[in-house]
Amino acid sequence: MQLSVEQKDMMTCDDVLCLYLGYVAKQVNEMYYRNVLKFVLMFRDCMNQLGWQKRKSYLNKAGLLESDPMFMIAK
Repeated sequence: MQLSVEQKDMMTCDDVLCLYLGYVAKQVNEMYYRNVLKFVLMFRDCMNQLGWQKRKSYLNKAGLLESDPMFMIAK
């Protein structure tokens, strides 16, 4: 798949992981793919948790935590 620089810049982590899983699915058998899929899902969850923790820490240090709409939703 050929993507332009603009398309690559607009890709999310989920998009990249989806492309990776599609590539791996063509290369391996079903049992191995299941293991890769589990790993990717756990890796994504870990990145998500660490990302939110880092965002919260940064905004807290900057004194902007209370004005962040993403954390206001969670309350």
